[in-house]
Amino acid sequence: MADGVRALKLEHLHSGCAEIVSISAGVATLIPTPDAQPAELVDAADRQLYEAKHAGRARVASAMRPVTG
Repeated sequence: MADGVRALKLEHLHSGCAEIVSISAGVATLIPTPDAQPAELVDAADRQLYEAKHAGRARVASAMRPVTG
């Protein structure tokens, strides 16, 4: 997905950091259990997104999170 967005070469108007649009993404997986809550997966992906953004522009961070519920 990130490569696809970059390949579009969309102008990043009014940006001081890049000439084209890019994306960063956070990806998470888990093995579901009867006690697993959907919010656990969303929270894990959100944490990965912030890790990707912290690492720089146009990054993807991922992790498999154990379910503790």
